[in-house]
Amino acid sequence: MTDLSKAAFRAPEIPAGRLRDELSLYLRKLEMQGQRYLITRHGRVVAGLVPPWELHALEEVVHRSAAERRRRLEASDRHMTWLEQAREKARRGEDVSWDPSQDLFRG
Repeated sequence: MTDLSKAAFRAPEIPAGRLRDELSLYLRKLEMQGQRYLITRHGRVVAGLVPPWELHALEEVVHRSAAERRRRLEASDRHMTWLEQAREKARRGEDVSWDPSQDLFRG
């Protein structure tokens, strides 16, 4: 589990029991002020309560990050194909060159 006590994300901590007892109050603060909360159990952060627009932004970042990882893997596969072809040409004694204008790591 990630230690959120040293993270840049700062928000008031609420014990889970208090959140359960005063849920409507915290939801109203979240809705009206956009206040974030870290929910704790036995002193450890176990969850976060954030406004929906921040959750959507987080999901977008995760989606973009996954798309970037897929793009890099595909580029890596293209690079390996080129590398294998270059090695084969070198074995046959042919010249091998690389054209930087055809950067294999661009999408």
